[in-house]
Amino acid sequence: MRAWTRRQQVLLAVGAAVIIGAATWLVWLREPATPPPRERRYKAGTACLLTNDRGLDDQLAQAVWAGMQEASKATLIKVQYLSIIGPQTTANSVTYFNTLGVQECTMILAAGPIPVAAMREAYRRFPNVKHVAITSDANLPGIVVVDTGAPEVVQKKVHELVAAAA
Repeated sequence: MRAWTRRQQVLLAVGAAVIIGAATWLVWLREPATPPPRERRYKAGTACLLTNDRGLDDQLAQAVWAGMQEASKATLIKVQYLSIIGPQTTANSVTYFNTLGVQECTMILAAGPIPVAAMREAYRRFPNVKHVAITSDANLPGIVVVDTGAPEVVQKKVHELVAAAA
C-alpha cells in the first residue's frame, strides 16, 4: 500500500474543509422552521359557566363544559367556569354571577337550579352580556334557555350557542 504524498494530504484536507463549509453555509441559509405555537391565540370574547358547588363533577355542568370546550377549539373563544362556594342559595350565588359579569364575559351560561336562580336575579345588571340558562324552566324572559335533556343534546346546543358568540 502506497503512502499519500504531502500534496495529496493537503488537497484532501482542503476538499473536506470546502465540503464542510458549503454544507454549513447551506444549512445556515435555510430559514429556520417556525416552531408550533405553544399556546392558543384566543379571540377577545369569553364564555363563562357558572356551576353549583360540585363544579364540573355535576353531570349537567360536564355536558355544558364539553360543548363550550368544543366551541373554543373550533372558534378560539376563551372559556372558563366558576363554581359557587358556600351556601347554595340565590343570595350567595348572585355574588358569583356578578363576578362573571364584571369580568366582562361576553356570554354567561348557568347550569343547574342555583346558578339559574342567580342569573334570573341579576342578569339585568349586565345588559351587554348574552345569558344562557341550562334549565327545564322555559319562563325566563331575556335569557336564552337550553332545555336539560340528554347530555349530548345539551352539549351540541351549547356548542352552537358559544360558537355563534365567538
